[in-house]
Formats: sequence, structure tokens, C-alpha cells
Amino acid sequence: MESTSQLREAIGKIIRKIPKELVFDSHYIIDTLIKDHSDVYFDFIRQNSGKARDVNNKIAKNIGHCGLAVKKGDSLSYTIHWKANKCALWKRK
Repeated sequence: MESTSQLREAIGKIIRKIPKELVFDSHYIIDTLIKDHSDVYFDFIRQNSGKARDVNNKIAKNIGHCGLAVKKGDSLSYTIHWKANKCALWKRK
């Protein structure tokens, strides 16, 4: 699916800008997608369920599939709806 490849490309661009010594969570990637790659984010929503929560879970799974980061555990972070939620914690390879 083209939107998935565009999403992974955008995720890769975001991850490559993160210094290797820092960790980041999935919500950081989602927020940065919305801020800097909104067309890719909204295309992905349209071509999937259309519900932000479901799509953001798919985005979080794609962080690991892009091959640039490894999961280090979980963190507590705010969603785009300002709800505190468990979130995957990542480190750039």
C-alpha cells in the first residue's frame, strides 16, 4: 500500500533527526508526523480506519518496521487527545 510506504519514509526522516543518545516515544513520532508530514498522516488515516486511535496504533507498529529503532520498553505519555496512556519507548539504532 502506497500510504504505508510513504508513512515509513516519513517516520524514517523523523527518526534520523533524533540524536542516537536519546530515547523517544511513539507519541513524539505521531506528533511530528502531524506537524511536519500532515499530508502523509491524513492520507494514512483516510486509507485506514479513519479513527485516529486505531491509525495511531498502526503508526506506532510501523516505527519498529522501519528498521531504524528498537523498542526499549514503555513510557507514560499524552495522546493527541491529552489522555495519559502507555506508549512504546524507542531508541534509534
